[in-house]
Amino acid sequence: MTDPTTFDAGAEFDRQVANLIALGYPALAGVDPEQFTARLAPLRAAAAGSAAPDPEGGRLPSCWW
Repeated sequence: MTDPTTFDAGAEFDRQVANLIALGYPALAGVDPEQFTARLAPLRAAAAGSAAPDPEGGRLPSCWW
């Protein structure tokens, strides 16, 4: 069983990419799902290397807006 307090940024990134694919974003970008995933692959390394959110310690996820 997975500890619910741990945060796996790589898995979260993969989950979000899967959601974007399911919502049809690759077609909107004019690529197939494999190309879409490949184009986002460099961002996965950055996301997976980021520190886990720690609201108690003052670290929250960044907002892009």
